[in-house]
Amino acid sequence: MYDFKELDNKEFELITRDLLQEEFGVNFQTFAKGKDQGIDCLHSIDNNYEIVVQCKHYANSNFSVLFNKLKKEELKKLKRINPKRYILVTSLDLTLSNKQKILDLFEGFIKDTSDILDYNSLNNLLNNYPQVKKNYLKLWTKDSDYLDYLLNRQTHNKSKNKLKNIRKCLNIFVQTPSFIEACKKLAERNYIIITGSQGLGKTTLANVLSWKYINDDYEFIAISDIDEGWNLLEENRKQIFYYDDFLGSTQLETFRRNEDNNLIDFIEAIKNDINKKFILTSRDYILKDAESKSEKFYRTNFVTQRIQEKDFSLNIKKEIYINHITESRLPDDFKKELLKEKNVKSIALHKNYTPRIIEYITNIDNLKAHGVECANCCKQLSKFLLYNPIELWKHPFYEVLDNTKRAFLYTLYTFNGKYEYDFITLEKAVKSALFVMFGENLSGTTFNNALHFLDGFFINIDENYCITFKSPSIIDFLDFECNKNNLWETLIDFSMFYEQLDWLYYERIDYENENELLEKLVIKFTNPEFFTKLSNEDFEDNIGKMISLIDSIKSNVYDKYLFRLLTHERVRMLSTYEILELIEYLEPFNMPQNSVVLEFFINYCYPIFNKLEVKENITLEECELICAIIVRYIEQINSSANIQIKQKIFIYMDNLIRIAKEYVNNDNPNDLQSIYAGNLLDYIAILPSD
Repeated sequence: MYDFKELDNKEFELITRDLLQEEFGVNFQTFAKGKDQGIDCLHSIDNNYEIVVQCKHYANSNFSVLFNKLKKEELKKLKRINPKRYILVTSLDLTLSNKQKILDLFEGFIKDTSDILDYNSLNNLLNNYPQVKKNYLKLWTKDSDYLDYLLNRQTHNKSKNKLKNIRKCLNIFVQTPSFIEACKKLAERNYIIITGSQGLGKTTLANVLSWKYINDDYEFIAISDIDEGWNLLEENRKQIFYYDDFLGSTQLETFRRNEDNNLIDFIEAIKNDINKKFILTSRDYILKDAESKSEKFYRTNFVTQRIQEKDFSLNIKKEIYINHITESRLPDDFKKELLKEKNVKSIALHKNYTPRIIEYITNIDNLKAHGVECANCCKQLSKFLLYNPIELWKHPFYEVLDNTKRAFLYTLYTFNGKYEYDFITLEKAVKSALFVMFGENLSGTTFNNALHFLDGFFINIDENYCITFKSPSIIDFLDFECNKNNLWETLIDFSMFYEQLDWLYYERIDYENENELLEKLVIKFTNPEFFTKLSNEDFEDNIGKMISLIDSIKSNVYDKYLFRLLTHERVRMLSTYEILELIEYLEPFNMPQNSVVLEFFINYCYPIFNKLEVKENITLEECELICAIIVRYIEQINSSANIQIKQKIFIYMDNLIRIAKEYVNNDNPNDLQSIYAGNLLDYIAILPSD
């Protein structure tokens, strides 16, 4: 027997309509939500109200409340519409006396008690028309008697265990657009692969789809490899196969011999058999990885259903919250408080809300740890976690995660919370973090296990292998931990890649107050083993960053490490144009006299002076370089102890001025060299005269 409590008011109207259409053999209209004018279902002929049906879904109420509603509101509406026949439907269990009282109230409109349908009447109709039930997911997911029957007849132990898991998830399932689409695809193509990020409900959707066909007398078979599926496949028998996480839980390395062929052959066998269905699940990025490693997979246009965040409207989020609270082990008074409409809205629709909030507050051990002893305290804890999300991650970070997983999260943090490169590089970065932070070594297995465990819990991995944090609040939590435990130096120590150090340099170091951290960064950035591996663009940017610190860093080691960088052969291979770009980049920064950087630039001038000495023509860029250095740093040159450079400038100034004038006269006045040459002419007055 069904109590219909799972159905909302609109669903109750719809199932009433479907049952009465079967019973009377006529069509009934239903209408959008809103004031119903006393009509929920209508059968009309030539605009005459032949049969009007009013639905009162009072499963959680009592007869007294129902009767008062009918007397105060519905009777007036009924007199206005005056139908030929009026049927009242309620989910309450009515006595004969209750029905007689309603009949007396609606005298002249309701002909006899058979037009007053209650809990028992509706169940009787469901028994007569069982096909209607299958259209209402919430009804058949609550059919515990049928579940018990299925479990008792199941001989395949793995499938029996899976059915128990299905039973648990049915009560909390909320129908989304993905369910409707997946039902259609599975019906048409006989198989479907459900994909999506961890934690979005792939397994739940697969479970409910399976249950839909179990209700149609399909034998349910859960498998863990394709050979098992072949062994259990039987002709002329209705069977539904279920293969959860069919490509494994981590990035696919290689297929076993002919494993991809075997899977595709099994799918083809299912597609061609009207008595078979096959449901598989996989994470987006793992399926895409498989397609890149198997030509067979790549050429197969799989039938898929991808679950996405956008599938979850605000109403669906509210329903999920309500179902989880309702089915939890919380005390009844806790549930009652958390299910108040104002609390549902303030918690389930909050911008920081995640399913982890539900998991956390419905765990009795967590409540005890926070000293929660009353319903109001539980509500306050929920709101505290929403407005202080750092607290939400503290317990799982320290009590659930091991060192490898914590190192993984700190590594992702140093990539600014977003990693979109190859996993081999990431594994190297995590390996370094694990060793520096915890003194432990990393194996490929533990890396893959960490990736799998964290996906959907602390991180998301999309179909393009891009890894991000599950929630911005995790970054807030790691910020807090790094500041509280002074971990910035450790982060610099384990960072191996330019992107990590670049993020620390720009986003997390206070130039005014953290000179020791700047010094550590300088040592990292000027290490030949590090910068020789950089791309040309990153390498030039690296030089610019290090030189620009000349204004900020107060360290005895700065010149030493900067000299190591600037005298490296890769720097000496920079073109004149690239040196000019570097000078332009450094324009905002002060350049002390006798600095390593000033000497570095001046050294580029000597080969040009040698050309001028033998009256050899110099190129536009060479002239531009000397002009730029003189214009930018003439005051430092005048104040420096470098007599040689001052003499060179003085001796060859006439030639420089002549060439500069030519560039100014002949070139576009907006060209860089014209600007430098023009500025040089303006600076003649302050050039050394002896």
